[in-house]
Amino acid sequence: MWVSAEAGFLHLGDPAGIELRDAMLWSIAAARLVSRRIALVVTASGNTSALEGFGAPAGAGAGPGVQIGDGILTVGPTRGLNSASPAYAIDVGFTVAVFHR
Repeated sequence: MWVSAEAGFLHLGDPAGIELRDAMLWSIAAARLVSRRIALVVTASGNTSALEGFGAPAGAGAGPGVQIGDGILTVGPTRGLNSASPAYAIDVGFTVAVFHR
């Protein structure tokens, strides 16, 4: 089993005609190999609101992952956790191990 967490910052600049706020991004995932190359992956992610009056989007999902070398390719449905998120989406990701024990 492995667990990963990510945090990020998105500078949106100062476009004319709209007031945007920079966004903080976050993500957490856990995966467990169910066979030699197949994993079950669970994720949650979101960010702070970039527009005043709009909520901060967040979503969670789960799906299969296929081990490719040192990485895992995942594809799965995601469910929005609030009104600022799409009700449903497809999440595609590729995670590569940087450090090994």
